[in-house]
Amino acid sequence: MTPTLADVLTGNALALASLAGETGGIEFAGAKVSMVALLSMLAAQEAERAIAVRLAENAAIAAVLGVDAPTPGELSIAALDAVNAELRRRLVAFHIDVETRGDRDADRAVIALYREMATLRRLTMPQLG
Repeated sequence: MTPTLADVLTGNALALASLAGETGGIEFAGAKVSMVALLSMLAAQEAERAIAVRLAENAAIAAVLGVDAPTPGELSIAALDAVNAELRRRLVAFHIDVETRGDRDADRAVIALYREMATLRRLTMPQLG
C-alpha cells in the first residue's frame, strides 16, 4: 500500500492526538513526535510538488506509450493518481510486450522512463534536531 498525502497527515494528527493518553514515558512520546515531524516534512515536500510531478510523469508515460496523456475531470492529486494508475498498468503491459518481442530500443526507453519517474518522485530526508 502506498499511503496518500491525506493518509500521512491524518496519521500524524492521530499520533499527536493520542499523546495525551500515552503511558509509554517521555522517551516514547519524544520518539513519536520526532516521527510525526519527519513524516510532516516529507508530506510538505510531496504537497509542494504533487500536481506538477503527476502531470510530468503522466505526460512522460504517455509519450513512451505513444498516446495522448489523458486529462482528469479535475486537477486534484486523487484524480491525477487515478490517471497515473491506468497509465502505469498500460506501461507494464507495454514493457512485457517489448521484452517478449526483444525490442531493445523500446526496452531502453521504458527503463529510462522508470529512472525519470523515480527522480520525479524523490523526496529529500530532512535533518531533524
